[in-house]
Amino acid sequence: MTSASNLPHPEKLEKGGEDAWFVRTEGGGAFGVADGVGGYGDIGIDAGLYAKQLMLTAKQQDTKQMEESVLDPRAVINAAHMTTRLPGACTAVVGQMTPGSNTLTVANIGDSGFRVIREGKIIVESAAQQHFFDCPYQLCDMTRGDPSDSAADAQVYEVDLQEGDLVVAGTDGLFDNVFDDEIVSLVTSTYEETLSSTESSLQAVRAAASKLSKCAQEHALDEFYTSPYAKECAKEEEFARSERRFELSRMAGPFGNVLSSIVERLEPEEDVCIVGGKLDDITVLVAAAVDPTTEAEALTEAQSSADSDSNKIAAMLQKALEAAEAKRKKQATPVKPTPPETPPAAGKALYSQELIDSLSKAEMQKILASKGLPTSGKIDALKQRLAAIVE
Repeated sequence: MTSASNLPHPEKLEKGGEDAWFVRTEGGGAFGVADGVGGYGDIGIDAGLYAKQLMLTAKQQDTKQMEESVLDPRAVINAAHMTTRLPGACTAVVGQMTPGSNTLTVANIGDSGFRVIREGKIIVESAAQQHFFDCPYQLCDMTRGDPSDSAADAQVYEVDLQEGDLVVAGTDGLFDNVFDDEIVSLVTSTYEETLSSTESSLQAVRAAASKLSKCAQEHALDEFYTSPYAKECAKEEEFARSERRFELSRMAGPFGNVLSSIVERLEPEEDVCIVGGKLDDITVLVAAAVDPTTEAEALTEAQSSADSDSNKIAAMLQKALEAAEAKRKKQATPVKPTPPETPPAAGKALYSQELIDSLSKAEMQKILASKGLPTSGKIDALKQRLAAIVE
């Protein structure tokens, strides 16, 4: 039983943000989450389109695998990666439950991820994959010449679920703003309280996903909150400071120890303090391991909601692609040059150039108006119209 909650970056609301996801509740269940790499926006590329296309294709591949009874989340990512031909890049995580068993298999590439919670504790969690700080492993269209990681780089996890286990998957907008202990506490309490009051596991996962995404957004907007992302930034700054000192010492040769002591006095060893959340798109999926024989109706409702989400993502993608194509065609259409003003007709000019040059703009407009001619435009245009008047 799975439900999703998505809160786009406030500045990306109109286009629906740059995250995408899919959910399948049939045949054991599956989910996928992708996060468009925001750095592409600096060069005018909406990476959210790549993420949306990748997840829509992943959904199709997952359905095909379910029908063929051969599940492999890494293969789902690979097939989607090989057929998504758009500019941009994204991270991705795909999870599948093996029908007739309790095994959940998850493939993750980049810094989106998942957590499995049992009895208030995390029993399995994904590790973020980064080439270096703030540069996650990512998938992109290699035919465009951009460097790309691949499904082969994805980490694969397997866990045997028990009824009542909770799975939380999301983009880095969640994990950069909410610590694991708060994720566990909030999701577990919200799920159990809602389940107790409504006796509906679907309502319970919906409530948990919604509350967790709102919590992440509140932290992201809090300039004084010490977020997971802020702590990682502080660690990176401490490392960079240490590297600077080492390099200065190395370059100074035999005077390195002296230089190091000077630098330490000017830059004392103090903990780096960085605060604030990370404003980003936030997508949260919360799933509960339930008995499909007793939850058939709720699972059908959950699938209907998930299909509605996928249709909205497809519509946003189509709208954006059509707008991009219209813009391309407009730029490709040659602009017709503005025809020059009608040259003076044959005959003697009524006003000499010397006279025209001596007139003020207001005087020119008055004469043109008396002749029934246009009076708007810059002074050079008015002079041309006066010069064209013949006897």
